[in-house]
Amino acid sequence: MKRIFSSSLYIFVCLNFLSLTGCLSSDEYNVSKYTKTFDRVKTHMYQWSQVHGGIYWINDTNIVLEAYIKGESGSLDRGLYQVNVNDGRAEKIVDIPETGGPLFKYCFDGKVLNVMVKNGEFNQVSQPKNYSVAIRDQGKKKRTNRYSKLRCSFVELPQIERTAYLPLRAEDGLIKNDATNDDGQIRAFLVNDDGKHLKQISDKRLDRGIRAYVPYLDSYVPHLETYFGKTAFKNDCTFITHLYRDSWQLTHEELCIKNWAFGSRLISRLNDAYYLEHHTSKEGEPKHYVFFKDLRIPLGTTSVLGSSVSPDGCIVAYGSGDRGVGKKIPRQELGIFNYCEFFEKELEI
Repeated sequence: MKRIFSSSLYIFVCLNFLSLTGCLSSDEYNVSKYTKTFDRVKTHMYQWSQVHGGIYWINDTNIVLEAYIKGESGSLDRGLYQVNVNDGRAEKIVDIPETGGPLFKYCFDGKVLNVMVKNGEFNQVSQPKNYSVAIRDQGKKKRTNRYSKLRCSFVELPQIERTAYLPLRAEDGLIKNDATNDDGQIRAFLVNDDGKHLKQISDKRLDRGIRAYVPYLDSYVPHLETYFGKTAFKNDCTFITHLYRDSWQLTHEELCIKNWAFGSRLISRLNDAYYLEHHTSKEGEPKHYVFFKDLRIPLGTTSVLGSSVSPDGCIVAYGSGDRGVGKKIPRQELGIFNYCEFFEKELEI
């Protein structure tokens, strides 16, 4: 895909401008041409939106998720599956016992599919290419460690007063929040796992009301080589943070989105755009959007959960369907939106 803008700053400027003027919403695009669902691949993203699990990308065409695959007889076979997002082909990787329930978690760190269990017979039934599978104990939270969704494990942290740490990927170390000075400022450093300073990445508070901004860097965006995160929305605004690996400097910007129905909003990075998953029970209200330049483009009114963007920033995979609480499982089907194809055919001038 051809990239139009090399910097995320332009997007922030546009969106902050729109926060004052109101976003332009476009219904002129045939979005349905670029979305599809695989009714054979049933899933249940509600529980994984609350704990460790969800949809993980192996590469730009394959994902891993907990799914219930409909067989020829019509029965559902539960497991952790690798699914090709182009044609829906599915290969079971791990068999999940009926007692699996919420007593297990899974996480992909880029090299290993980690299946963390408390009890039950979880069996690996196939050997995937290009990554391994580890079925292991979940580990325990202690005062001295912190769970990292980037590393899929608890990470022991240095114990220094008036500091807080955020684990990055194993090859990058930690971010250290340092409040040891008496000037009220929180400084951020890139450090190794032993706490040794490698680089100062910020020398001032980056927002106006949140003492610890570092915990919101909770994902990595491969196609931009940046860590990414946001705060919760408050008064229609959030703070979005990037930490680019080429410069190791934090950028922290306020993003405001006005005139929305009530509900939480999750933001992901696409190529030169943002994808927003909007949780609202208001009937007929769009449940996910693309924000590109001055457009707020609705993608559909069916509830979506667990949205995850491919490493190249092109495709969004999600659970599509009922998000209500209840005993009926699974509630959703695997849904796909191809942003790059949409961009090239609908948006590019």
